Amino acid sequence: MWTNGGALVFDAVLHAPPDDTTKIAVHCQYPCVAELPATSLFGGLPVEKQAAVKIPLSCFVSAGLDPRKVNTPFVVYSQWRMDVTFSNVRIETGAADDADATSCTELR
Repeated sequence: MWTNGGALVFDAVLHAPPDDTTKIAVHCQYPCVAELPATSLFGGLPVEKQAAVKIPLSCFVSAGLDPRKVNTPFVVYSQWRMDVTFSNVRIETGAADDADATSCTELR
């Protein structure tokens, strides 16, 4: 999936944007983990409207993910308050190439 435009895809409804540092991660067998900064990603979502989010798996691989050992495919955490509802979380082939996919450089 990571070599053919695969992406972590999910729907999100933001109720309150993050107050501080927020990360999105994919974990693989300990000590393997890939965390990406996502404060601006979640802070940029429309409030109280569903938005589709697509993050290329290659971003996670560049951050240290071993895609052959994934055991936790979706983790989001924030240092302080953030209120968001997630649904329809999946890995989707080809979604990294979609025009609305988040680029790795946008994650900060």
